[in-house]
Amino acid sequence: MKNILIFLLIIPITLFSQKEDYVWMMGYTSLDGDTTFSTFSIDFNTNPITIEKRNQDFSYDLTNASICDKNGNLILHTNGVHIKNEEDEVILNGDEIQPSSSYSTGFPVSQAALFLPLPANDSLYYFFEGDAVFFWYQNQLRVGMSPLTYSIIDRGNQNGIEEVILKKEIILTDTLGPGEMTATLHGNGRDWWILAPHYDSNEYYKFLLSSSGVEYVGKTITGDSTETSLGQAVFSPDGRWYARYNWYGEVSSISYHQLDLYSFDRCEGELSNHIHELLPGQGTPGGVAFSSNSHYMYVSAWDTIYQYDMTVSDILASRTVVASYDGFLMQISNFEYPTRFYNMLLAPDEKIYLSVSNTSSDYLHVIDQPNEAGVACNVLQHEIKLPAFNDKSIPNLPFFRLHALVDSPCDTLRPLAQFSHLPDALEVAFQDESQRTPTEWLWTFGDGGSSTEQHPVYIYNTSGTYEVCLVASNEAGSDTTCQEVEIIVDGIQELSLAEQIKISPNPTSGHLAIELPHGRSEDWEMFFYDALGRVWLWEELPRGVDNVNVLLQDFPSGVYFYKIKSEERLIKVGKIIKE
Repeated sequence: MKNILIFLLIIPITLFSQKEDYVWMMGYTSLDGDTTFSTFSIDFNTNPITIEKRNQDFSYDLTNASICDKNGNLILHTNGVHIKNEEDEVILNGDEIQPSSSYSTGFPVSQAALFLPLPANDSLYYFFEGDAVFFWYQNQLRVGMSPLTYSIIDRGNQNGIEEVILKKEIILTDTLGPGEMTATLHGNGRDWWILAPHYDSNEYYKFLLSSSGVEYVGKTITGDSTETSLGQAVFSPDGRWYARYNWYGEVSSISYHQLDLYSFDRCEGELSNHIHELLPGQGTPGGVAFSSNSHYMYVSAWDTIYQYDMTVSDILASRTVVASYDGFLMQISNFEYPTRFYNMLLAPDEKIYLSVSNTSSDYLHVIDQPNEAGVACNVLQHEIKLPAFNDKSIPNLPFFRLHALVDSPCDTLRPLAQFSHLPDALEVAFQDESQRTPTEWLWTFGDGGSSTEQHPVYIYNTSGTYEVCLVASNEAGSDTTCQEVEIIVDGIQELSLAEQIKISPNPTSGHLAIELPHGRSEDWEMFFYDALGRVWLWEELPRGVDNVNVLLQDFPSGVYFYKIKSEERLIKVGKIIKE
């Protein structure tokens, strides 16, 4: 057999489910028990999505964060005041993150809270939140965030009860903008960068969440200062861009919105290439989001939605109006209220959902095809009719389906896929030799067959040349390598002999019984070896002997391979599991 071709695919493919953002929580309850007001969930595990009321006495103001496990099951959610579990129960020590006496209907700061999983750990989650601070600035009473704290939640204690095991540990005391805290995956595919803007400046505080915990790693400072106001910040799904929307204020009786765009270095956590734009428009609220392919950026500015092309040299010049508020009014009792545009969020179904600004609403807007240029993105105003009212809230969620920055200096955790195989038989033993500790494997054998075993043994039906590919994956990402495998069989003798050889039991505790074809005219030999190719046992199989017993008691538990061969040819290959 000849190894004809080995190559790497530069696009990572993952076997890991990454559905930490698949359930969103919204809504609020009424003090008088009016069922028109209720919390509800939006579940992206179904197609179409499922929206259901939740029977809980709870309210989400602008602060809204949640997280699911990797399979899309809701595990934690918060309104900034209490942390709840999937049963909508306040978790142990998860109450009064903010004082409920001050914020009975939830903490009123957008993007003030964020859940992230601790890298390389299935049971610990970090919860970041900033406290509100009021101060006089330029003769005006302003609000910002200080201090910034983190809490640690353990979901893996022996009683199966979620618990806050470290609560409100201060990580920064400087004054941040009110909210706009967001995160993206480090270029190594495992750790997280968290960014939070300093108040009215060009400084951004950066924090790194790694398997060792969270640490403040300094500021990234670039471009001109940005005035702080109501807004939203987001990273592009590919991690290359960081965008921030803020209301600017009025100049000569004209209201302006401001957009700040930066390149982001996922290895160093640095911002660069600041682009700033003022957008005229009425009103104050708005938001920013990217399409799932990171080709387009969207800005919602009160009554207008803009699209920008991120692939052109002059991004600002590509600005296109893709929607203007259509004047739709919703009914609340005997009153009518407008449904303009507020914060937005890219969802797992690759659509962008927008909350309604300045009022409670039982509608959401949808950008149905955000990967399409211009009006083909298809903005559907007041498209989603909600089962209850939502008070401008939308969850603060990073993009969870990002992986390692392939071939960058910090791409040090993603596997490097490699494999070898035994030649010249219809039954071929493949050995995974990948580096950097993969934990999942996907083999395709070129004839439609596949396997998720680490070291599969595969039987081809006919001779031929097959392209065999291995995708090796771990939490940081995936890598792919392929080889052309040539199968040559002289007639049907090898197949019939291999079929006559019976080896049992498998798995085995140590004893193997081997039945061999009767009337053999050749002496054979049998080798047992491990995944590294080290031979553990050699056994003679002389002609005229039809039954052989082999003892493997001294083998450590694991997977072993064998080959039976004559002096001239390979007869059979396979694997044995030693218990």
